[in-house]
Amino acid sequence: MNHKAKFRRDREWRCFSQRLWAVLLFAVALLLGLKAQTETCDSLFSEARTTLDFYNANAANYRQTRSHVSPELQKQRLRFEALLKINGALKRTSDQVSVLEVGSGHGRDAKYFAERGIHIVATEPSAALAKIAEMHTGRSVLQVRAQDIRGFQNHFDGVWAAASLIHVPTAELPMIFKNLTAGLKVGGVIHASFIKGVGTPDIPETLSDGRYFNRVSEATLRRIVGEIPGLRVIEKLTGSESDDYFGAAAPTSTFGFFNLYLVREF
Repeated sequence: MNHKAKFRRDREWRCFSQRLWAVLLFAVALLLGLKAQTETCDSLFSEARTTLDFYNANAANYRQTRSHVSPELQKQRLRFEALLKINGALKRTSDQVSVLEVGSGHGRDAKYFAERGIHIVATEPSAALAKIAEMHTGRSVLQVRAQDIRGFQNHFDGVWAAASLIHVPTAELPMIFKNLTAGLKVGGVIHASFIKGVGTPDIPETLSDGRYFNRVSEATLRRIVGEIPGLRVIEKLTGSESDDYFGAAAPTSTFGFFNLYLVREF
């Protein structure tokens, strides 16, 4: 089964399971004489839907404003490649190095890594951005949310998630990191970056344009990944960095990213 069919099947099953669970909760509430408070698959994803609406409507502009590669971003790319080498992935001769990209956007990083000889499995939840990414990279891009990437076992040498998990509700991050870890080969590495210096830490925010941001803090991220067996933070590379993200003045003097580096040890 190819990647697209697998993701579509998993997403359909997840929605069916959540709807079934909602019906069961409603039935129990009726039996107990309580007011049922249930959520359907659609309502659970309301924040994600408004975020996707924004990116679908602004995909072309997003490509123009996010094509800039800051010195900080390039440093993180090189760090990620160095980790693949340190952990032996790039030294194997029998298999091409495989990296999963979570949130490809318009394909900027996918194109870069592919040109470096790395096999990229690019994913992007926005249909409009996925289409642009396919044209930009000349490669297939899987239209799938981070929450629906699961079922892989010991498959990837690395996971690249640059500023893509910032739109995921914090409560769903443990499941996502658990699934990403399961998809890694032992010795595989994860890079995930989160915005810092904007909003209030751990207080989710929905902007006027409809985009949802979890504003997850470093402390919360460390707690989440610290509870996943076999996953270890690479301390010497993990930390906050300022970043000229747009190729111009940063939005605030403290704007930047918290770059989280992880390795699967067993």
